[in-house]
Amino acid sequence: MASLSELGSNPKSFVFGPQAISFDVDAFHKLRLQLQETPRSQWALNTAADLPSEWGTISENIKKLQDFDGKSLLERLNEWLVGAPIPEGSFPLPNTLLSPLVVIAQLIQYCAFLEAALPELRDTDELPATTKASTETLGLCTGTLSAFVVACSSSLADIGRYGAVAVRLAMLAGALVDAEEAARDVDDKSMSFSASWSAEESGISEVLGKFPEVNTSS
Repeated sequence: MASLSELGSNPKSFVFGPQAISFDVDAFHKLRLQLQETPRSQWALNTAADLPSEWGTISENIKKLQDFDGKSLLERLNEWLVGAPIPEGSFPLPNTLLSPLVVIAQLIQYCAFLEAALPELRDTDELPATTKASTETLGLCTGTLSAFVVACSSSLADIGRYGAVAVRLAMLAGALVDAEEAARDVDDKSMSFSASWSAEESGISEVLGKFPEVNTSS
């Protein structure tokens, strides 16, 4: 991994990806090990541990969540994070769990980068200018929350503070998606996909143009 001094003032980007649909039990075990072995990751474990107790307040104020049992899912997540075995068939995870885990994983990776490049960096130390000089922070879908955290943080302590907020927002967004899906008929589940084609195949664009629910871009 390159050090920050090696990166210098060259243009660079931190890109935080979208929902990790491929996140499986192996990825979970790897993340759990990182969290348990890294003292600076305690903020993530603390935030996840608080989510079940916060569910009541959240669901009371959002009608769509009142009939969705997100609390049980969040309690199960905390059991897994502290070492409980994960039953077969638990993956793929519901968005209520996957979205906050994606944000946690992305921020833990970013912190690991900073710690590798700046091993003497303390939690409250101001991040050096080289971390922001000529730097863009980009987020895709769920990764937008992680990008906001990184862009707004001036220290590792800030990442933990703002990261906790991002994890809660990710859980809420994921729960809304799950509740919406649960309320739909089996044959009416939502699905998204993307495709690309060469400019010569203009007929595809004409066909897709007849469906208002399809978004296309050049």
